[in-house]
Amino acid sequence: KRSGALVKTISWISIGSVTVGVAGLILVTSIMNGFNETIRTRMFGVEPHIVIEPKVLGEEGAFQIQELSRELKKNHPEFISVAEVSKQDVILRTYEGLFGGAVVKGYPQKDLKDFFQRVDQLNSRKPERRESAEASQTEFELGTNEVAVGVDLARKLEIFEGDEILLIPPESLLLPPGVETIYQKVKVASIIYTRLANIDSTMIFFNKDKGLPFLQKASSLKNQIELRLPQPTKVQHWLSSWKSKNDFIVSTWETRNEALFFALRLEKISMTTFLSLAVLITGFSIVSALVLLISQKSSDFGILMTMGMSAANARKLFSGIGFILAGSGIVVGRSIGIILSLYLQYFPPDVLPSIYYDQTIPARVYPWTVLVVLGVSLLFAWIGTSMPVRSLLKMSPTEALRR
Repeated sequence: KRSGALVKTISWISIGSVTVGVAGLILVTSIMNGFNETIRTRMFGVEPHIVIEPKVLGEEGAFQIQELSRELKKNHPEFISVAEVSKQDVILRTYEGLFGGAVVKGYPQKDLKDFFQRVDQLNSRKPERRESAEASQTEFELGTNEVAVGVDLARKLEIFEGDEILLIPPESLLLPPGVETIYQKVKVASIIYTRLANIDSTMIFFNKDKGLPFLQKASSLKNQIELRLPQPTKVQHWLSSWKSKNDFIVSTWETRNEALFFALRLEKISMTTFLSLAVLITGFSIVSALVLLISQKSSDFGILMTMGMSAANARKLFSGIGFILAGSGIVVGRSIGIILSLYLQYFPPDVLPSIYYDQTIPARVYPWTVLVVLGVSLLFAWIGTSMPVRSLLKMSPTEALRR
């Protein structure tokens, strides 16, 4: 016991290190999978899956949109919704004299109600610390000259429900003196909260059926179609039929958020790589344990070699010891990582501030992720056990007995 105390201590440290490394790798990858899924789910629920715009503005563009909308509704009943939308960049002015830029978007009443319902469903999935101004948004309908303002835009310009604001098209600033300026006075009926920065910080919504008549005269007004698909991840399959339609500009949720998802993918690859290197470094403690064991048992190994023990059996013996050490850590670490990840998946703690897409810490355990982690861990274990065994097999029985 005394001669093997050091090897035993290093072995226990090796098992603990591998356990912590594998558990951390599974837990971190599961949390990052959860964040990615949360972002995608919220994006699918709030943003349009496909946006179609004509290349020309004005009445000709509006006519093309109407014709295309009728064609899509007739030929593609599988679409969840086909909404004709008005979009306008504006300058926003409050009665306190604060200015800001915004984008005004008008939906038909049915599509506008569906939009608010989807936002409420996403916000009500988890208990959230919402302010009174961010309460349910489905119990009202926007009337004439009424709008819903994104929460971040409202906070920045100190806008509250019931306030009146002015919406000014940008071309009004370039009109010559004496020409009447186009603007629209509207009432803020609601503050909308979607947890998507590009919507909460810039968007203003109105009922297109009741309209904002003065803004309809603006030359910069854009008409577009927003499509919602039953399977948003298969937008490219649908776009393959649009190669011949050159009169329209088509964008998808993937192209609009390409930079975001690239950053998330790069972050996930970086975190997984560094944690894998941590597991590899902890695996070198197994090498230390095997080297000490070989140095202590070299004379015994020489005796076994003189009795006819083959190199293959020697490799199996010492490799088996290394795999026992590494396998114990991998199995225990895998179990701990899966248990913690499943706990976060079904009981996510509500601890994050409201600046994130979700105030909880989400996690998603995917079988392929666990299998990849196990495969990488076993590869590192094989590398760690094969290194000291090679030096052992190079010794002759005489050299082993002399040690």
